[in-house]
Amino acid sequence: MLADAELGPAANVDAQPSAAPVLSAGGIGDYIANGAFDLNRGIGGQLGFEATESVAVGLNIAAPWSACRLGFNGVSSAYAVRGDADSQEVRSSDGSTFIEANIGADDFSGLAQPLKQPFLQGKRYSFAVDLRASAGDQVALELWGSLITCIPAIKLVETRRVNDGWQRVCIAFDAPVDVAELVIKPVGRAGSRAFFDNVRADPGCE
Repeated sequence: MLADAELGPAANVDAQPSAAPVLSAGGIGDYIANGAFDLNRGIGGQLGFEATESVAVGLNIAAPWSACRLGFNGVSSAYAVRGDADSQEVRSSDGSTFIEANIGADDFSGLAQPLKQPFLQGKRYSFAVDLRASAGDQVALELWGSLITCIPAIKLVETRRVNDGWQRVCIAFDAPVDVAELVIKPVGRAGSRAFFDNVRADPGCE
């Protein structure tokens, strides 16, 4: 894991919520599995696998994450697990693998995971993720609740935008409804790339 200094100055950390939250029980690991995006299953078990189906349901690139590609204009985002030996440009912020997303236009693609247990309506959930953009770009992450596999239905939160260089991004939201599946959707200029890694509990994000 990168030291705090490598993730950027304190000014880059999202502000904490002002209202006293009703915190959920347990850490984020009780809800989300494989936050390091380790390649533990995939097509041939190869780094760099990208889903190529128009709707890539069940094609796991880092189980239990699935790449969902639902572009309406034929230009949807593509996702790949990258390894440190596989990428000359970026190194993981934690472990040896990370997600690279090539952002498409007008699509609702993302990485989906059935939660270990649902986010419950009215409860606050918070965690951190490391995020960076390709050089010259800015990207953010949207988190959605999915009612049907791979179909983002309820927007939970959008992070601040970041540029090049790994930055710790805080995510905190009150679940508006019960959520059984989470979809992480990078957003930015069509053609830009987002890299993210190391979904984890972080008391500083509560």
